[in-house]
Amino acid sequence: MIKDVEYPVEVIAFIFGVTRSRIRQYVKEGLPKSTRNSYPLALCVQWVIEFWKKRAVVTDNAIKQHKKRLLKANADKVERENKTATKELIPAEQVKRDAERAARIVKEKVTSWPGRVAALVAVEPDPFKCDQILRQECNQLLDEIAKEVLR
Repeated sequence: MIKDVEYPVEVIAFIFGVTRSRIRQYVKEGLPKSTRNSYPLALCVQWVIEFWKKRAVVTDNAIKQHKKRLLKANADKVERENKTATKELIPAEQVKRDAERAARIVKEKVTSWPGRVAALVAVEPDPFKCDQILRQECNQLLDEIAKEVLR
């Protein structure tokens, strides 16, 4: 069996192309160390290879997850575009404008209604007739609102 040769931190750092402080970080993460400033070369090389293999696997998984998310995002985008084109999906700004328009129409119609109906009900002494007039006028008001809102 071959005896592992030990080298000081400067040599190990040079071999791996990193700084001495990075070697100290590697030690905290598990890099083999023999003595105070001595590192077994073969074990260190094996450890660094395994260290980066594990990172590469995580990176491959991350790339796969990113690709999967990107595919889903693109599919969702195409689906939204198709629904917008077929009028199944309405832009939020249009919904807001339509809702504001509907609210204005309802407000105008409802606020003008009492003045119009008051004159009709005021001259009617029979409560049953008043009820009929109010119901008829209320239904007419709702029909007017529906027609104008749906235009």
